[in-house]
Formats: sequence, structure tokens, C-alpha cells
Amino acid sequence: MTSRSKLLPTPRHVRPEQTTRQKARNAARYPESERRYARNAPLARYLGISNMTLWRWKHDASLDVPAPFIINDIEHNDLDQWDNWMQAHTVPTVKRERND
Repeated sequence: MTSRSKLLPTPRHVRPEQTTRQKARNAARYPESERRYARNAPLARYLGISNMTLWRWKHDASLDVPAPFIINDIEHNDLDQWDNWMQAHTVPTVKRERND
């Protein structure tokens, strides 16, 4: 007797892991030297921030965040520009020695 869960189809929103062939095909199509773009939600996940924080950063003129490319009223963000911006705005940590 089989369980009911084995008979149910996989939901459409669940994507299986890419096969080695698919990874090789994607690597051939999109070499590392090409520019990388992402829309707002994937950009927020890439940066490790919430969508609301990204929205606030984009609307704060004093932060001077990279401008997106707008294609058909959809924002596309250059990840290389965002990497450079984050690196320029990251404060390095300094380890202090404790005098106990």
C-alpha cells in the first residue's frame, strides 16, 4: 500500500535541483564576465536586507545608491554596481585588545 503523499504531484512553485547538464548549459550561456542584473526582491535577498529597507535606501537621496535600468517599467539592478556601493559603504570592524 502506498502513502497518499507519494501520489500527489509536486506543486508548481517547487523547482527541482538543477541537473549537471542544466548547470553546464547555463554556465555556457551566461559566462562570469557578463554583467549580472536582478529585480528588487532578488536584489534584497542578495544583499541580505528586507524589501522595505531596499525601498527606503532607493528613496533616500543622501545614500546615492546605484540607479536601476528601467525596461518596460520594470527596474533591473546591476549587481556589480551594488557590490561596489556596498563595499564603499561598509564600515570595517576593528578588534580591540582588552586590558583586563
